[in-house]
Amino acid sequence: MRTPVIALVLSVLVLSLGCEPAEQAPAPAEPGMSQAEANQLFDELVEDFDVAVNAEDADALLSLFHPTPASMPPNAPLKEGAEMVRSHWQTNLFDLGNVEVDNMFEGVRVSGDLAVGWGRYTSSITPEEGDAVSAVGKWMAIWERQADGSWLILRNIWNTDQPADT
Repeated sequence: MRTPVIALVLSVLVLSLGCEPAEQAPAPAEPGMSQAEANQLFDELVEDFDVAVNAEDADALLSLFHPTPASMPPNAPLKEGAEMVRSHWQTNLFDLGNVEVDNMFEGVRVSGDLAVGWGRYTSSITPEEGDAVSAVGKWMAIWERQADGSWLILRNIWNTDQPADT
């Protein structure tokens, strides 16, 4: 009785191993665009993000986001919709003091009209009175290609490498 069960389990295992999909290279950001060109495009989009944040310009920052964005900041609830995203950045960053952020783009995978990018960041906020507060961490963003060919941030998430205070 054990032999047929063992044979059945081994057969299923062998068949499942033979059915795994082959690893595929990510699709380019635009037809005919190489991965290197996609990396350059999204690195530039990340730079645009830094320029808007460092200028403390909520309008410029929001222009980089999809009309129905969601942000997932650390230690805070999900921020859905343009006004909630704008309010979060204004209240939790721009209103606190001089902001300096540097996002380092590390890579992107593109599939059709969606792209997932990731990287690391350093940031600091210097209040008018008091010491600067700095952070180092990582981020991930999902961009969606628009009808005009532009890419806008649909979702983003970031968190620090520092342990949470208890």
